[in-house]
Amino acid sequence: MKKIIISCIVGLMLVHVAPALANDLLSEIVTNVVEDNASETEDLVFNLINKTSAKIVALQVSTISTRNWEENILAGDFLNPGETMEITIADGNKTCSYDILVTFSDNETVEEQNIDLCELGSYTVEE
Repeated sequence: MKKIIISCIVGLMLVHVAPALANDLLSEIVTNVVEDNASETEDLVFNLINKTSAKIVALQVSTISTRNWEENILAGDFLNPGETMEITIADGNKTCSYDILVTFSDNETVEEQNIDLCELGSYTVEE
C-alpha cells in the first residue's frame, strides 16, 4: 500500500511538470492495483464437527456451480466421533456456498447442497 501512495504522490507531482509521463505512470499504477486485487483471495476456514457415532474418513466440497466433487480434503486423515477439526479451503474462489459430501468409515455418506460456510463458520454432521 505504501508503494501505491508514494507512486500516486509522485504521479501527481509529475502532472504539473510532464503530463504525458504522469499519465503513463498513473495508468501503470491503476493496472497494478487491479491485478493485485484480482489475485488476492482469502482461504475459507471453518470447523467440521462430528456429532455422529462413526469416524469421518472423507470430506469433499465443490462450489455449487461445479458438477464433480473435488478431492478429499482430509487426504488420509480422519475425524473421530465427538471431535472438531479446522478445515481450510484454499481453492482460490471468492465464494462461500459449497456442496458438501461427507463419507464415514462404514461407507455411509451425507450430502448437502448450497451450504454457506462463511455465514455458518462451522459445519456439524449429526445422526
